Amino acid sequence: MSAPQHPRRTGHWLIPVVGLILVCSVVGGFAARQFYAVGATAPGGHSTTNTAEPSDTGAPAVDPKSRTVVMTRDAQSSPVHDQVRRTAQRFFDSINDRDYQNWLKTVSYRLGQSKPEAAWKFDYDTTQDTAMVVERINPAHDGSDSVIAMVNFTSHQAVKKAPTKAPSDCNQWWIVWSMVWEQGNLVIDAGTANLFPQVRICQ
Repeated sequence: MSAPQHPRRTGHWLIPVVGLILVCSVVGGFAARQFYAVGATAPGGHSTTNTAEPSDTGAPAVDPKSRTVVMTRDAQSSPVHDQVRRTAQRFFDSINDRDYQNWLKTVSYRLGQSKPEAAWKFDYDTTQDTAMVVERINPAHDGSDSVIAMVNFTSHQAVKKAPTKAPSDCNQWWIVWSMVWEQGNLVIDAGTANLFPQVRICQ
């Protein structure tokens, strides 16, 4: 490869690029804090104590053993809150009941295709999810009728099946779902929003 014709200009164009990256990081962090409604102890405003306390988004107290999805007042203000709740309930029920076919009905075609039944059963064969709360539902930023839903819940599983960064038989999760319409149903889609869940050991 030949040398650049103007090597001394490298430092000059790096300065605005680095500056832009820093600005984007700050703005992105601010946006994330706004979306997650960060509370005193964790994103979403929920502590990791056994009984979840109401958050700034209006979450009711949640039975730590409950398998029923509940919604904050903030989430209930969304015009699609009922569709999100039904999908979330069916999603968690399918995991708790080891029902892969039911799970497929809660996710997009491409997400279902990316998770074959054998792999799905291996991942969830010891899992029981409880204390599920839909914290917030926001419109997607692409101008479509899809939405972004923030959910927190507690998972119970064999320690060997826990995430490596939080090895425990009890973990608390904060996840963001991209949800799209398919065949008249609002389902969970594959996408970058689902790739970076936050998790920690229950306290």
